[in-house]
Amino acid sequence: VIKVFHEQPREVKKEWYSRDHKLNVRYFCNGDLLVAKAANWRDTIMFDFHDGPLDPQAYPLVCR
Repeated sequence: VIKVFHEQPREVKKEWYSRDHKLNVRYFCNGDLLVAKAANWRDTIMFDFHDGPLDPQAYPLVCR
């Protein structure tokens, strides 16, 4: 499923792009850009379950 997410067109993925750590589902790259000495280019989709289970409607469509 995650592979399918990453293989989607850029226009679809950008709807999920955010650096806002308060979001439970977000897509980002180079997560340590502001603290690392070198860029680490890696696309990541993150699901944060810290506050408990997420509503499946919060997931990208291909991840449901």
